[in-house]
Amino acid sequence: MKAKREEKYAIFPFKKALYRFNPGASPAQGPSPKASPYSKSRTTNGRNAVKVDFSIAVVLVALAAIHIAEESVAGFRRFFNTEWFAGGENCPVGRAKGVLVDQIGLFLVIASLSILGAMIDARCILVAVGIITADLVQHAVFSFAKSKYTPGVATSALYFAFVLYFLGRRELRSLMYLDRAWLAMAVGFAFIAGNYFFSRWKVRSGRCGPSGQ
Repeated sequence: MKAKREEKYAIFPFKKALYRFNPGASPAQGPSPKASPYSKSRTTNGRNAVKVDFSIAVVLVALAAIHIAEESVAGFRRFFNTEWFAGGENCPVGRAKGVLVDQIGLFLVIASLSILGAMIDARCILVAVGIITADLVQHAVFSFAKSKYTPGVATSALYFAFVLYFLGRRELRSLMYLDRAWLAMAVGFAFIAGNYFFSRWKVRSGRCGPSGQ
């Protein structure tokens, strides 16, 4: 075995020098890779699972918390119900849904997907990226249509900055070439779009009566 290794070094002398400079790498592997926003791990079926760096997930979770906090404080539900759809105080989005689904539930979904993207599979965080992308587009439409500040649009700028960073980093942008990556993004878009169109259907079908229920 030692004789074979010495024979390799005789043919490729630079590999021996590289091995001595970096003992953590074998002559065949070369130097250790540079740190990147994603990593690979071996799964049980033998395939490599790509995962994002944990710091990327933490940033997205923090942005989601800040954005939902702005919506809550600024009264997004009231704007959505009475100004955008001309419904009632509690229709199309009721108080319970507004808190349990649109705030707490949405935060838990984004947080869970982000953490899973760092621990199991990067495509999980792509669903969360699809959610925040659809959400920032929604808020931009609200503000442009009303020509004023609307609840949630300020922190949507943070979402926009995150998406630009995500697409600007080659390592993160390459996640879009994973199998079913675009499907993951589409699921995120559908999550926000489905909520919007369901609310519109409630108003147009006359389910928001004079009492706002």
